[in-house]
Amino acid sequence: MEESRHEAKARKEGSRYGSSGRLAVMAVALALVMPGCVATDRAPDLSMRPRLVWLNAFAVANPDFRVIHERQVKGEGESSEAVQMLVEPRWPSPSFSEQYARYQLEITRTSSGKFDTPRLYPWRMTEILRRFWREGSETDSEDAASLLKGLDGAAVRVSAVVELVQPMSEADVKKIWPYQIDVALLSPAGPGNPLSWDQSGYCSSRGFDTCKSDVKDSLMSEFQHWVSFLEADDEVALGAFGLSLGELQRRSQEGRYYGFILNAYPSRIRSIVGDEKIRSIQVADVSMAGL
Repeated sequence: MEESRHEAKARKEGSRYGSSGRLAVMAVALALVMPGCVATDRAPDLSMRPRLVWLNAFAVANPDFRVIHERQVKGEGESSEAVQMLVEPRWPSPSFSEQYARYQLEITRTSSGKFDTPRLYPWRMTEILRRFWREGSETDSEDAASLLKGLDGAAVRVSAVVELVQPMSEADVKKIWPYQIDVALLSPAGPGNPLSWDQSGYCSSRGFDTCKSDVKDSLMSEFQHWVSFLEADDEVALGAFGLSLGELQRRSQEGRYYGFILNAYPSRIRSIVGDEKIRSIQVADVSMAGL
């Protein structure tokens, strides 16, 4: 993936916000046992490797969609293996009770090694993410403030994409936004979406234990753990989703957020409008319970 204009500018300017970002990079680097990998105590069950690699590759490449449920099965016909998923757009649902616009999807690998991956239909968040950290992506965050003005109440939720001025450590991002982050955006957009890592539904849904103390409550640590399990033999599977092992390892070693996706109350999102560390906030959708 070529370095974007924003990425190059941020690299040349260096940190504008003190030494905390550099210290965070050093801390991540000390945790790495090789580029892009973190120390792990035990590899996941090999029988679950399709879920570990394929499901996560799908999620990493498609931050605009949310995986609700998944299962690994033996394929039918020419398919030797398959991972089935229930997927929905990453709208700001106050719960998972809505059923409309959910997709029953399947990732399959034939006995010849060919992958068949699902087709997703773009929506507003897709278009926002494809411009993420690219030239011409700047958007006045006051537009978000105007849109959210008057939208309040326990029933209202908003999904928004936040683009940072420069890449930041997870610790520094949490100073801006101390609440839950739905998705960490870990690179500029390339030919497709930026690389990402999102909140998992339950401890083993990722194919490894995300409730362990060394990864719990850290999207970056979960992503780095996943990358540490990847091998050269996974390159074909990753490529089916537009990913490469080298780029994933690079972003894992870098350990930086380029932005994030929120599912939050309007008042909380308005509170970060105007923050000097944020380039833009773009609203993807608004949801009200019962509508």
